[in-house]
Amino acid sequence: RGVANPPTRHPGRKRAKNRRYNMLAMQATPSLTRGLVSTPLGQIHFCDHRPPQNPVPAAAVMLPLICLHMSPRSSDEYLEAGRLLAAKGRRVIAIDEPGYGFSDNPARSCSLHDIAECYIQVADELGVDKFHIAGSLMGSFIGLSLASRYPERAGAFVGTHLYFWPDDQVAKAKEEAKDRQGEARTAVDKGDTWVLEEDGSHLTKLWGARASWLPAEMNQRAVMDEQLYKMKRNERYAMGVSIQDGKLF
Repeated sequence: RGVANPPTRHPGRKRAKNRRYNMLAMQATPSLTRGLVSTPLGQIHFCDHRPPQNPVPAAAVMLPLICLHMSPRSSDEYLEAGRLLAAKGRRVIAIDEPGYGFSDNPARSCSLHDIAECYIQVADELGVDKFHIAGSLMGSFIGLSLASRYPERAGAFVGTHLYFWPDDQVAKAKEEAKDRQGEARTAVDKGDTWVLEEDGSHLTKLWGARASWLPAEMNQRAVMDEQLYKMKRNERYAMGVSIQDGKLF
């Protein structure tokens, strides 16, 4: 029997097929959108990790997760978690606290409740009605405030790295804060002002604080966050603006 000639492959068809596969790959990849939302405390920066365009079936019933970072980090703390959870079908929104990351310094002194109110504005702007909350250290306290103020919108709350202050220490801190209310920050308050050294040693100190136990790439990200935090904290001190300490919550 004669052997039939194989069909001729048309170059154009091959390219079209590849384009189709490329489009499917794009649809199966989580996306990250960054943005700013204007609030009474200033512009708040967020990172919105969205599931693939063709999500897994469970994504239809997954509530978005709002992630609130520790001090002195930023939304970058949840970069890997956001990618992983979005790939599984859950939308993850990580927010920079006022005075941290790429969010503005607060326009005035504020409480953790004030910050929680700003976060609900971020959720509204992004079209998120109901959500779960994850918080780390200071983010946990803001998350608790958010959940308690909007119980009809908050599902589960997960707090990590929580710390506890005995009642007597809380009472003492509140009395000290009351004594300073309406006054400029004292010299003691300014004791942790970040001093910029001409030889750059203020930067090497930040690097050295975690270098013994944190991988270099992660340390670099933490140092970048802390630089922004300390620079903005210096600006707040100069303006007499403060953010409520967690132990007053």
